[in-house]
Amino acid sequence: MTKNKKIIIVVIIALLIIIPISTLAITGIIILPRTDEKTIEEENKKDTERLLEEKAKWEEEHKNDINMKQSSSTFSSEEKAVFEKEEKELKEKEDKIKNVMKKYHKEEFEQILQDIANSPNFQGVIENKNDYIAPEEIKLYEIVIQTIEEENLSNEDKEVLRGFIEQQKDTIDKNNELKARADRILE
Repeated sequence: MTKNKKIIIVVIIALLIIIPISTLAITGIIILPRTDEKTIEEENKKDTERLLEEKAKWEEEHKNDINMKQSSSTFSSEEKAVFEKEEKELKEKEDKIKNVMKKYHKEEFEQILQDIANSPNFQGVIENKNDYIAPEEIKLYEIVIQTIEEENLSNEDKEVLRGFIEQQKDTIDKNNELKARADRILE
């Protein structure tokens, strides 16, 4: 036999011995998942404990963040009383404005309020667009400004309507004509 044939035979024999041995060695390294109930239960228990420990650690690290969120979402009775008082004051202001407007333009004002109530622009969340005022809003502001400009108002009525214009100034400023008229009133 030639030298080359001897080398090939030695390599084949070595491969026949090495392949089965390496296969056995690899199967010992590969960990097959256990599927019996007891093992699964133990693994689940370990995972649960590990996750609870991680959660506790995270809560401890973010304790101040959580306290801030809880304190902002729950109000003390004093804070609730302040909110209720402010809400009541706003309602009284709104009622004063309505009463003043009804003195001078009852039917027209009530029609505008009805239009606003039926408008899709004022149902649900209103998208705040920088340059848009709903037509119903324009009518409302126009009639309030017109009342201040043209009617012989008492000082109290004039101040109530001026307060409304001041409160709504950001919205009124979106319309140049209304802005100019409101600025003249507020001077």
